[in-house]
Amino acid sequence: QGQFKPLAGSNPYSGTIDALKTVPEWRVELVVADDLIMDAVHAMKSAHPYEVPAYDVIKLADF
Repeated sequence: QGQFKPLAGSNPYSGTIDALKTVPEWRVELVVADDLIMDAVHAMKSAHPYEVPAYDVIKLADF
């Protein structure tokens, strides 16, 4: 689970100002062709309900 505390002046998607909020989190892993990586990142950002999602892009070696 993740948690956050919306600060004064924010417009939280979930929770209330100055109150700690706990929410479920999910880990998503994808295998994506090189030419589709940016499309996948943009789709994830578009679907994310608040601010900035945490993500990593890891290129795997092909042996």
